[in-house]
Amino acid sequence: CSISVASASMLAQQLEGATVDEAIALKRTFLDVMQGGEWPEGLDPGDLEALEGVKNFPVRIKCALLAWMTLEQALADYDPELIGDIEGDRDIEVVSRKS
Repeated sequence: CSISVASASMLAQQLEGATVDEAIALKRTFLDVMQGGEWPEGLDPGDLEALEGVKNFPVRIKCALLAWMTLEQALADYDPELIGDIEGDRDIEVVSRKS
């Protein structure tokens, strides 16, 4: 899916030079935005802002989040204390916060 590929590419760009803590924070922020939240004040989302419209199509949110959830799993595999417990077979909860 082109959304998944684009999201993964943008993720890679955003993570270049980032610390693990910054990567985790960005993943949490992106998940929040995909669920209807807003970008935190002072954070420049860069190209990720282009994916914001995906949140209006709940069936496509999972496409945008695939690389991000893979990042989370990879970090958890590297050091379980970084992320905490992650269910092995989990589904991405799609939550819409439309006003």
